[in-house]
Amino acid sequence: MVLKKGKWALRQILARYVPTELFERPKMGFGVPIGDWLRGPLRSWADAELAESRLREVGYLDPAPIRNMWREHVAGQKNLQSELWAVLMFQAWYANWYSYGALAESGSRTPEAHRAIHAQ
Repeated sequence: MVLKKGKWALRQILARYVPTELFERPKMGFGVPIGDWLRGPLRSWADAELAESRLREVGYLDPAPIRNMWREHVAGQKNLQSELWAVLMFQAWYANWYSYGALAESGSRTPEAHRAIHAQ
């Protein structure tokens, strides 16, 4: 039966101009070019968040391997967008949480202060 597929008429017209293998296939997602963005328009933000001093200030992550990953990514030696994005999202989450959460009230940014507050 012709009505099994949606937009049958449109598919018939499209088939006159475009090979059917280009549109008769399962839906596909698309990748977000985070790696390119980190080397381009987001670079200054990522540089700031991944600076050794910033990583030490937050205090949960070891700066050395993160800084190495960042250097390799920026140099184009490796595509470490997923790993770096996870670190960047943690840093951003922490900065936001600190600004509005219990650590701001306590006046301390240290991981020890965080654990002490949540142990109560």
